[in-house]
Amino acid sequence: MGRKPKFSKDFKLSVVEEYVSGKYSLSDLSTKYNIVTSVINRWINKWYNGIEIKDYDPKGDVYTMKSRKTTFQERLEIVKWVIDNNMSYKDAAEKYGITYALVYRWTRAYIDKGQKH
Repeated sequence: MGRKPKFSKDFKLSVVEEYVSGKYSLSDLSTKYNIVTSVINRWINKWYNGIEIKDYDPKGDVYTMKSRKTTFQERLEIVKWVIDNNMSYKDAAEKYGITYALVYRWTRAYIDKGQKH
């Protein structure tokens, strides 16, 4: 299996603009840039819905890093940071040196059950 291609924000927006202008169909753009239609469609949907299209910014180490011990207060601080920052689990994992899985689990538990758990 190959590596996931990296597309810049500017490139994604230029592809979306080509589609929106009516000059190219989804299929045309897929062929032109050798990108599957579902990926281009995702960019177009984000653009139409006013969701920011971002540069590809992998933080792969947050999935495989070794986590450190944390206190309940630290976990609470991390969860609140995630909630205040658009549910960015990857960014929180990187910022606090905790794996993505733990950040996700703590945040989901907090949202589902409240602060006690």
